[in-house]
Amino acid sequence: MNRSNLARALAVTLGAFGLTVIITVTLSLLLASVGLNRAETVVGATLASFIIYPVIAMASFHARSALRAWCWLAGAALPLALLGGWLRAAL
Repeated sequence: MNRSNLARALAVTLGAFGLTVIITVTLSLLLASVGLNRAETVVGATLASFIIYPVIAMASFHARSALRAWCWLAGAALPLALLGGWLRAAL
């Protein structure tokens, strides 16, 4: 396995998982801030993560290079992590 394939495989496994976790937490906090029950928001966000992860993994494989996949993952994760931190502080 060459380096490009290894970097892409890491982007799909670790990067997609990390971004999915950030999206799930942020979605759960966002729904809780609207006024929904916290237990229901966690269940709903977790169920949504089963759709989100494969979409992110396919998008990572679709990227032209491993570097683009990593940049896309990092670019999507940073604002969501900031939003999640802000929502957590607000609750």
